[in-house]
Amino acid sequence: MNKFLTLILAGALCLSLGSCKKNEPSASSSGSGDEGTSVYRIATLLPKEDEYSAQITAGAKAAVADAAAAVTFDNKYVGDGDETELLSQLSTSYDALLAYPTEGEAALAELSRIHGKGLPVAIVGTTVVKNDFAVSVSGSDQYKLGEAAGIQAKKYIETKLKNKASIAVLEHNAKNLAESTLRINGFLDQIKEMKTVTLVSDMEASTAEEIAEQLATYFKDAGDKAADIIYCTNADAVIAAHNAIIKAGRKGKTVVFGVGAHSSVTDIIKSGDNTIEAVIVQDYWKMGYNSVMALLDAVKNDSQTVGYIEVTEPITLSAADSGALEQYIKKISQK
Repeated sequence: MNKFLTLILAGALCLSLGSCKKNEPSASSSGSGDEGTSVYRIATLLPKEDEYSAQITAGAKAAVADAAAAVTFDNKYVGDGDETELLSQLSTSYDALLAYPTEGEAALAELSRIHGKGLPVAIVGTTVVKNDFAVSVSGSDQYKLGEAAGIQAKKYIETKLKNKASIAVLEHNAKNLAESTLRINGFLDQIKEMKTVTLVSDMEASTAEEIAEQLATYFKDAGDKAADIIYCTNADAVIAAHNAIIKAGRKGKTVVFGVGAHSSVTDIIKSGDNTIEAVIVQDYWKMGYNSVMALLDAVKNDSQTVGYIEVTEPITLSAADSGALEQYIKKISQK
C-alpha cells in the first residue's frame, strides 16, 4: 500500500532544437493536393494489436484531409521485442515517420538515428517522451488521468453515497507498472482527505485470468460488505470488474471507475447498465492528428525544428454525458 502514497514527481521535459535537411517528397501520378503530383510518404510504427493504434491512424488521416495534402501511409505494427529491429531496417526514402516507441531508450536511439538521416520524426504515446529531435511530441499525463477519475469518484461519493464509501483498487500491471502506479496515485490523492472513505482492498494482477480469479475471490469473501467502488487502471480491468459485479449479484451496489476504454467499455456505458459509472480516456485521435500536421509542416518547409509539444487533456466518458460518449465512439470506430 506504500506505493499509493508515494508522491510521483514529473520530470522536466527538456527538448533542444535541431534541424537537418529532409528528403524530397516522392513523385507519384496518383493522388492530388497542394503539391501537384508530389505525394508524401509517411511511415507509421505503432503497437501491434493495441486498441488505440486505430485511433492514431484515424486522426492522422483526418489531418491529411484537412491539410488538403497528398499522402500515402505505410503502416507498420510492432510486437514485443521487434521494435528496434524494425526501426533499424526502416528505409529513409520515406518523407516522414510517426512512431509510438515502446522499447524505451533503445527505440529513442533508433529514432534519433533516423532523424539524423534527414527524416522528420513525430512521437506519440501514453507519456510525453523526453528527446531532442522530434518535430512533434504528443502524449498524456498518467497522473492526471488518475486524478480525473478520482474527481469523478469524489463527486459520486458526495452526491450518491452521502460522503461515505469503501473503495477497492484493481491494478492490471501487465503492460506498464509505472503508468498504473501514476494512475493510482492520481486517483487516491483526490479521495484520501475524505475521512469517511476507506480503501478496503488492493488487488494486483498480470493476466486476464488472474484478474477474474482475484475479483471472484474478493466478492465471495466480502459478501455484503464488498466495496461501493472498484477503481481500475485500464480498460481490460474495467471490463473484468463489470463482469464480476454482475456475476456476484452486486449490480446497483458496486460501481466501476477507471482509466481506459475500448468498444466493449463504451458499449456497456451506452447501454445504460449503470455498472461502469465513469472512465477517463486518452485522446489518441488528437495525438495522430496533431502529429501528422506537424510532420506535413516539417516536410513542406524543409524544417526539423522541434515545434510542437502537447500533453493531451483527459476525456471523461459516462452515461451522463452522451455527447462526449458519442464523439469518442465515433473516433474509435473510424478506420
